Amino acid sequence: MFDGINHKALKTTAGYISVEAGMALCKADAQNGTPSIQDMERASVHGLVDAYETRRFTETAPEMGTNA
Repeated sequence: MFDGINHKALKTTAGYISVEAGMALCKADAQNGTPSIQDMERASVHGLVDAYETRRFTETAPEMGTNA
């Protein structure tokens, strides 16, 4: 799916729109404790930033105990 839409141009009524996809997998392990929603969201955003910078599918995990 990622390769199918990444760096494609889609034709619309307004012209062609360039699409660049970013994909990240944010994982949590019950053995390390349950992360907060904010920790998961923070890790997901960080993973997406990495995905856009490297143009690759990335994997990330929240750092436990970093609630702000």
